[in-house]
Amino acid sequence: MGLCFCEFNLIYRPTLRLKIFFCHLQAVSSCASDATYHVMWIILFNALDDFGIKELNAAINLPNHADIEVVKRKVADEALHGALRIAGLAGVLTSNGYLVSDAQPFISGSTFSLT
Repeated sequence: MGLCFCEFNLIYRPTLRLKIFFCHLQAVSSCASDATYHVMWIILFNALDDFGIKELNAAINLPNHADIEVVKRKVADEALHGALRIAGLAGVLTSNGYLVSDAQPFISGSTFSLT
């Protein structure tokens, strides 16, 4: 990573000092790594939503029912935050030209610019 002279803000959007292709790879890699963490919260929330919690599904009178609800709320909050974070990361990558919805310019032979 010593080849790239980038500054990253809180959402890993690079401010390029030099036009180095490596900065593009570092920006996309950083965003992908961050998104992976948030995707795990979304997967956990979906699993809880689909299958529930064993003790709650068994309808057992639990003394720690409130603690379980707190954990479920935390997972739901983290999943929502993760979805918003992923959307933000995709928006930043798209606005910087690192993410495109159409690969045609790359197929037709035009060059990619980091400016």
